[in-house]
Amino acid sequence: MSYEILRADFASKLTEFMKPELMQLVLSALDQSADRFEIKPKNTDLIVRQDFLEPVRLYIASKSVENLAVGTLKNYYRTLSKFINAMQRPINEITAVNIRVYLDNYKRTRGIKDSTQEVLRVTIKDFFTWCMDEGLIQSNPCSHVKAIKIDDNTRQPMSRMELEMIRKACGNPRESALVEVLYSTAARVSEVCNMKISDIDFVEKTIVITRGKGGKRRTAYLNAKAILAIRSYLETRDDSSEYLFVNIHGGNKHKLCKGALETVVKHITARTDVQTHVTPHVFRTTTSTHAIDSGMPIEQVQRMLGHAKIQTTLRYAKISDVSVKNSHQKFIA
Repeated sequence: MSYEILRADFASKLTEFMKPELMQLVLSALDQSADRFEIKPKNTDLIVRQDFLEPVRLYIASKSVENLAVGTLKNYYRTLSKFINAMQRPINEITAVNIRVYLDNYKRTRGIKDSTQEVLRVTIKDFFTWCMDEGLIQSNPCSHVKAIKIDDNTRQPMSRMELEMIRKACGNPRESALVEVLYSTAARVSEVCNMKISDIDFVEKTIVITRGKGGKRRTAYLNAKAILAIRSYLETRDDSSEYLFVNIHGGNKHKLCKGALETVVKHITARTDVQTHVTPHVFRTTTSTHAIDSGMPIEQVQRMLGHAKIQTTLRYAKISDVSVKNSHQKFIA
């Protein structure tokens, strides 16, 4: 803003309550004073102390040693950088109140879900836990910030009847193979897209997931229906792609992308009267829930899903009242 603009703005305000003659005297006095000062526009940009971010950089470096995916590391750095920049103070001066206010403002200004807010809280807490373990702070301020309550109304599993309806609605071998692999392996969408034919052991009925979350490898299992569906699907293939599922459009067969897989499941579901909101991810919840209901130990379900923490598995697997009742009759005789 130049001095001329500032003067004009000031003059317009004076006209509201000052006579012209007096206003000219005031402006003249302002002009004389202005000669001794340099007028600069106000800087409203957030001033970031780069040294405040040093603990974040060290935290990311330690996480990179754990072989986390590059995308995950970038997300951690982006999330924590925003948080530290908003705090504008060293980490040892950040309090639980500061964190609660930040979480509340973040939710209100961005309109995020409770589940997203909880992920943000957990990320901040993990960062401060690391800082405390490294001796950078004496206590974890986030340990006093309670977990965000999340309404359990998402990712509801399909019933066994609904699963059979989905199976029956498949219109070709490719769709059947996708449904059976999603259900049998309980794999993540990205993991299914990255599956390769060479990773399948048809004798042992297994498939190696080479690019799981965090770059971890694990073995997934294929039931009889999945094996038969895969074989039938591969017999229809006339391409040389190494991937198990490929895009059917275009001359070159590229691996099936996440969006295309979701579209296939959407189209299959549209042919049914299934009431559950079915997505590829719902198969993961469905498989884990059916496994629990059939008596599979939660530790084995955790291993099947590739979860590092059993608490995550408990959020996926919906333990039904019928399952609890049956177990009670079996074990509490």
